[in-house]
Amino acid sequence: MDRFRPRLSYANVMATVAVFVALGGGALAATSFVGSDGKIRGCVSKKGQLTLVKPGKHCKKGTPIAWNQKGAKGAKGAPGANGTTIVARARSTGSVMSTTLPSPAAADPLLGNSWQQAAREADQIIGQIKVDEPTMGNCNDGGIVAGSLIGEVDVNGTQVSTFSDIASGQTNRTIAGPPFPNFILGPGGLGVHDTVTIKFSDTCTSGGGHFTVHSVRLDVLGAR
Repeated sequence: MDRFRPRLSYANVMATVAVFVALGGGALAATSFVGSDGKIRGCVSKKGQLTLVKPGKHCKKGTPIAWNQKGAKGAKGAPGANGTTIVARARSTGSVMSTTLPSPAAADPLLGNSWQQAAREADQIIGQIKVDEPTMGNCNDGGIVAGSLIGEVDVNGTQVSTFSDIASGQTNRTIAGPPFPNFILGPGGLGVHDTVTIKFSDTCTSGGGHFTVHSVRLDVLGAR
């Protein structure tokens, strides 16, 4: 009858462990049977039955067996995609007053407004401006509609986004944006040198008032 005796193997031991966990012993094993070395120990009888032993105890009968609570460390995964970084920080050097259309818009000089856009790098411009607004009485379109501010953001002379505001008499108002920033798609080859500029105009056709822009902060985000 010996040829029918269950033989000790990894498969039948782990099958016994699986049943133990399925019956609710997983929490108990995690707390009571894990040694300080991270191993779980047990004794396997000649019939292939597994009995767990607590740390510091030994098998009185059967063959001792031990396995790690945690499996072997897996292979290192593939590198993740590159994140977004700030490739340029453009800042204004002083205040500027908007001009009324159709007159040429008032340019606001910026520092740190140039960067090298790498090949296949998509860029996006975000930021904020601080503005003193005229009242509607001092800035309106024909006395009916409040005048508005248009801040045109250009890259290499091409418009990519805008800031906007309405005359309401507020001072030092912060306007975040642009509300709909466009992506500057990645160039090919070795990349391209980019420069961002901003200029301000308004629709204050009546009242004689204008918007005063005290500061401009633009960050260029690059995604590679």
